[in-house]
Parts: sequence; C-alpha cells; structure tokens
Amino acid sequence: MIDVFNKTTSNFSYKLEGDSQIDAETLAIVLSNTVHSLQYINSKENSDAFVRVNVNCLESGSFVINLTAITSMIPTLLNGNYSYAKSLLDILIDCFKIKQFLKGEKPKEINNGTIINASGESRVFNIPALNIYINDPKIDSDIGEIFEALGKDKNKKALIVKHNNDEKLRVEQSEYEMMKSPIISSEIINNLQTKIQEVIADLLVKKVDFVGNSQWEFIYNKNINASIMDLEWLDTVKKGKVKLYAGVSLKVKLRVEVDYDENMEPVKDKYSVLEVIDVIYPKDYPSLF
Repeated sequence: MIDVFNKTTSNFSYKLEGDSQIDAETLAIVLSNTVHSLQYINSKENSDAFVRVNVNCLESGSFVINLTAITSMIPTLLNGNYSYAKSLLDILIDCFKIKQFLKGEKPKEINNGTIINASGESRVFNIPALNIYINDPKIDSDIGEIFEALGKDKNKKALIVKHNNDEKLRVEQSEYEMMKSPIISSEIINNLQTKIQEVIADLLVKKVDFVGNSQWEFIYNKNINASIMDLEWLDTVKKGKVKLYAGVSLKVKLRVEVDYDENMEPVKDKYSVLEVIDVIYPKDYPSLF
C-alpha cells in the first residue's frame, strides 16, 4: 500500500501588551520554550510526524507562530476539516489555560477531564492536553520559564494569544508570578496508580497511520488512540490484503491501562491493540478503494 502524506498548517499569534520594545533574551526564551513545547506535544501525539515551526513578526510586540505538520494517513478515514497542526496548537493553548486555572498551586482533584483547583473551582479541559500536562513536568516547566522571563520586564502588561483574530488566552501581568510557579512534579506523577485489563472489544476505525509506531484513532465509547501491536496483521494491511474504509470496525483484544490519582480518580488512559481478531465490514457499504 502506498503511503499518503497529509500536510496541514496552522498558526497563532503572541501579543505582548506594553511598550514596543522587548528584551532580546526574553524574546528568545518565549520563542524557544514555545517551540520546545510544540515539539514535545508532537512527540506524545504522533512521534513519527514531522513538524516545522516558523516565526513571523507582525508589528511591535506581536509575532506569529506558524506550524506545519506532515503525517502519513489515509485521508478518507478522516474528517475533511481535521488539521493535525491545529490540534497541536490547541493542546499547547489548553496547557496554558490549565496552568492559569491552577493559579500556582497543585490541583485539589482531577477527575476524567475535570480539574478542581486549590480554591475549589472546577473546570473541564481537553483530555489530550490534560494528560500531557499532568504526566510530565516538561510543559509546566516550559510555560513557567516563559512567564519568569516576562516577569522581569515590567513593561509587558499582558500576554495575549490569538488564532484567526479570536482571543484564545489572556494572561495579565498580575498573573505572571503564579504562572511561573512549578506545579507538576515527580511527586504528583509517582502518586499515580495504574490498573491494567485486557478485553475483547469492537473498535470503529476513525484514522489509520502507517508511519513507524504511530497510533490509530478509534471510537470506543469515546475517541481513543491505540497502538497496533499485532504486527503480522498490520503487515497484511500495508500490503493491501485488508480493505479499510469509513465504517469498518475491528474486533480486537484490547489492553487498557488507566492511571488513577491518590483519590482513585482516572486521570490518564492508554490503549494497545494486542491482536486483531476480525475485520467487521458494514452491510452494503461500498469500498472507497
């Protein structure tokens, strides 16, 4: 089977309110940490995808982050509006929002996408962003360093993030101190408990990816990403011996790993297809190949 490469692009802008000048060191930290965070998010979402980040200056105190992402997939199994590049930027912005919501203190509770902060306020966040943010100090540290640098420049009154002229995030100067405070530590991560089970499940195919060990996307009560560990079956797909198209389901032996916090609330899940038992084709559904 011939690999099909999907190239997507997206961008967002940083606006630093205040005077028109910015210290070169501060600018370097803001940009480099943003790039490092996007690369880290990509490594977690699709380690085989290629991403390129460019920066354009728009006006005084404002610059645009342009992200190009190239992945290998079968486009017919995707929503035509899906943009992998935009999904990476959305996750990064959501990580900023999570840190802002926590107000410099450890979360009181995390329950399946809902965070209760130290003040008792609750908010629902995107699961992929939440998993990436809480499972490793990397993103928390990168964001913290951005605001530590901005905090040294008393003339930068706010950081504003926009996408298509829509304001997605605004952090006031009064919030810089709490935004630089480290929240995610090895102590929080080590407190997670993991439960593992293997089940027979029907997974509706949503997206496939043939690059390296990239994960496939399925619907299993909700959207999930799963690694295909059945290499013999995967090879038959690559050789075109198995037809895949929209509406196809796989009966599989599925390994489910769920991390729980100290209150035994689920905070992260991981899925692996150990064996593909059968391919279930929809009745009277025409092949797209």
